[in-house]
Amino acid sequence: MPEAISRREAARRHGVNESTVRKAIASGGLAKAILPNGKLDAAKVADLLPKLVTRGPVLPVALVTARTRRLRIQVETLRDEVEAMKLATIPPEDAAATWASTRDGLVAHIVAIPGRVEACAGLPAREAHEQLLGIINALLDEASAPDEPAWWDEAPNGDAWWDEPLSDVMRMTPTMLLAARINLQAERDEIERALTVGRLRSVADFADAVSAQMSVAKSLVLALPGRVASQAEHATGEQLRSLVAFEVQHVIAELAPTP
Repeated sequence: MPEAISRREAARRHGVNESTVRKAIASGGLAKAILPNGKLDAAKVADLLPKLVTRGPVLPVALVTARTRRLRIQVETLRDEVEAMKLATIPPEDAAATWASTRDGLVAHIVAIPGRVEACAGLPAREAHEQLLGIINALLDEASAPDEPAWWDEAPNGDAWWDEPLSDVMRMTPTMLLAARINLQAERDEIERALTVGRLRSVADFADAVSAQMSVAKSLVLALPGRVASQAEHATGEQLRSLVAFEVQHVIAELAPTP
């Protein structure tokens, strides 16, 4: 009497997935091994299934290990590359919000200029120019002062790189590493595409644009004393304040909504 086994047992004995056994049955390859009760004849499965299953060559352990190491390096390199790309890009809406905040901070200091110039009224042009320039430079220094310490001023957290936990990449199987590599390549391509079509901006380009806008604004403000100092000697405090306020509004108008 033949030994009757289930499809799962047949798959276990021959080192294949159960789905492989079911496909072999569906294709008719194991038709002769099916018993009246629906189970499989173990002997006939052993004879027929190996002929239906195509196996790749068994690779040496050293080669498998080397390939896995290479995959790990590729994944870690791609991960670093993608992380660097994320840090080097910014969505346009975030760039606009950052510029609006920077612009508002500068404007808040510029609009304070008229309120400090009344003491310059009635002074000779040269003296008025010097005092106006001092007022403006003081306000621009305030505008340039950082609200938070720069990253290089922050205290280290005490964690050295060699104290970091083992990378999750080291725990990945070759199949997981292949999937991770494909996903990271796709993510890299998506970032590059987003830069091309304008869904992302380069942080470096944005920083240059902001710097250029700030330089223009500061240049216009620093030129203000030269435009009004000659009128200070014969102006009242209120007249000088109004004149400077008009010039300040001209400077603000030159600041682009988004650089």
